[in-house]
Amino acid sequence: MEYGDTKDMVNESLVRAAVILYFEAHGETAARIRHRIVREQANGFVWMDKLCALLRNYETNRNHYPTFSSFVPEIDRFYHSLAPQITSEISAFNQHCVHVTGLRPFANRSEDVDPTIKDITITFDEPLEPADYSINLGPGGKEHFPITGKPEFLGSGFSIKLPVQLKPNWAYSFVLTSSAFQSPEGYPLTSYEVDFKTTGKR
Repeated sequence: MEYGDTKDMVNESLVRAAVILYFEAHGETAARIRHRIVREQANGFVWMDKLCALLRNYETNRNHYPTFSSFVPEIDRFYHSLAPQITSEISAFNQHCVHVTGLRPFANRSEDVDPTIKDITITFDEPLEPADYSINLGPGGKEHFPITGKPEFLGSGFSIKLPVQLKPNWAYSFVLTSSAFQSPEGYPLTSYEVDFKTTGKR
């Protein structure tokens, strides 16, 4: 997500944090609030958990901060301290994200795949919610997209089976994206591109 300048980014993050705290104040469960925070982190605001904590401090110390303007110096200090740590914040968030751990019945980027294969199974290091998925065309476009039916989650969400239809001597590719795949806690799947080629044998 990109913004024209730092001010726009700060304002947008404050608005999103305020929305989360609004739902929190109106009785939304802790699990749901955590999910909202994680989704904002997935949108690029990796500091959202800390920003929400900062704004909670404002709400619980209104005697010390009678107006939001009086609290702005604290926000300024927050972002100045965040800047040198942003790389580590991103890294910490990415460690919580879901990652592909394997693919069968062949290895990714294989060039000798049997064209009679009817499905591909991809496994993850964390379970994914089976409610939704997001799979895009690969670099080759529609002509090189092998998936022909509805994916099926297996093993309590630790893997997904993709029905495919292949032909000999052909390159295939597709991308599992982070836009819909997510863990029960809301952490997204790290985007993963699959590409392979089939042999000339049937």
